[in-house]
Amino acid sequence: MSLKGRYIIHPKDASDGKSLVIGPAPPIYPPPDVPLIVINNMIANWNLVPVESTTYKVFSAMVKAYKWINKRDTLVASATTGPGDFRFEKVNEVLYT
Repeated sequence: MSLKGRYIIHPKDASDGKSLVIGPAPPIYPPPDVPLIVINNMIANWNLVPVESTTYKVFSAMVKAYKWINKRDTLVASATTGPGDFRFEKVNEVLYT
């Protein structure tokens, strides 16, 4: 089963404002060829560590560094080879790989 898909980054209800949930995008996303069961299984919590005023580093719960994101824009995450392995991008524009 392919793990490729598109995921929007949702703010998590956290008092520190530094947590996100990576979950499925609104109904227009993901593309129809992405199985919904994969999306449901891919939801995960992430922590953000400030690096610059508008740039954050994304960490998993095990404090393993993943990728960089820019918080000023709406971002989506594309799953690549497996859970926890993401490429963060704006629509039609990869920010960091």
